[in-house]
Amino acid sequence: PFATASLTAYLRKHGFQVMPMDINIELYQKNKDKYSETWRINVSNFWTNSSMVDGFINENHDIMERYVEYIIKSNAKIVGFTVYISSYFMSSYLAKRIKERDSSILIIYGGPEVARTMSGLKIISNDKNVDCMVEGEGEETILEIVRRVKSGAKIEGCRGTLCWTGSE
Repeated sequence: PFATASLTAYLRKHGFQVMPMDINIELYQKNKDKYSETWRINVSNFWTNSSMVDGFINENHDIMERYVEYIIKSNAKIVGFTVYISSYFMSSYLAKRIKERDSSILIIYGGPEVARTMSGLKIISNDKNVDCMVEGEGEETILEIVRRVKSGAKIEGCRGTLCWTGSE
């Protein structure tokens, strides 16, 4: 949550409205009896297994869809995800559902997993629901992206980003 809080404060300081959300809190509370071990720091094999995560998503479809609905009804122009290796499949599912409902929403990934040296190039090349990824410390980059979106300018070319252009 620190990255989310930091980016939220930075954007608010510059006059932008931000609606931070952490779906993990509600998912943990609902599932702590059955899945509490999967939230331990040393248990990543569950969250990196797409079929296990798919099963978890199916069991929690109501919560997932409620968050998607909330985002859609908020009229957000940009939705960002902090992506770790353990949150990639959940983030990918939510990004897909958001894009299915409103393809005009800009989906941005940040966090350690999207670095070029990690999975960034693979994600931006294969996950067509992600429009842009922010590498490294994201405060200045996300501020530039938000300003460009507000002014109607293209986001491609922002320093610190990997963006999907539709062809490469």
